[in-house]
Parts: sequence; C-alpha cells; structure tokens
Amino acid sequence: MKHRQTPRFLRSFHPDPYFEVEAFQRAGYVLRRAMFDTDEVALMNDVIQNDPSIREATFKRKDSSGAATELALWFTLGDDIFGAASRSERIVDSIEALLCGPASFFHSKLTLKKPRVGGAWE
Repeated sequence: MKHRQTPRFLRSFHPDPYFEVEAFQRAGYVLRRAMFDTDEVALMNDVIQNDPSIREATFKRKDSSGAATELALWFTLGDDIFGAASRSERIVDSIEALLCGPASFFHSKLTLKKPRVGGAWE
C-alpha cells in the first residue's frame, strides 16, 4: 500500500499490538472498538449521504426473503475520506502488524444497511 500524506486527525492510534496479533492468530479476526472517533464517523457519514460517487458505486444484495442490503464497492484508492482512512497509519500499521508483513489495498466496501430493515448476509 502506498503511503500518502494522511490528514492529521487520521494519524496515530496504537493499541496493544501483541494482544491483537495473538487474538488474530487464534480467532482469525480482531474487533477493534473506536477505531474512528465520533467526528471522523460523522464526516464519513456525511460523505456517504452526499457524495454522488458513493451512490454510483452502490448496488443492492437481496437475501432469501427478498429484503436488500445496499453495498458500495470500489477498487481504487481515492483522494476522499475513505482513501485517507485506508492510507492512514492507524489502518496500515494495524494490518501490517496482524499480517506480520506489508499490506496491500484490494477494495473498499461500505455496507449501507438501514436500521430495522432486512437484508441478511446469507
């Protein structure tokens, strides 16, 4: 993954890497709460609601009952908040610690499920 200048608010966040690597090796995943603060999440939500490029990348995935979850998917690192988050030290350093080596960008995916509406992952 190519490092670019990351906005200051997306920089350092260093939890206990030994604990997370051990958990990842044991379970195959790590759940990290508060990876982004409320201001960062608010900015991301604003982009999701108002950026036409998100709408253009969105499609619906129906479950067996016919209810749908919306997804936005793209394969390039943009110069928007999601590209900045993907390039941030917080994300890159965390992934590289878990993988014990370099990380690469494959794609970005947003799950845009509405509250109290179907669209199960089956």
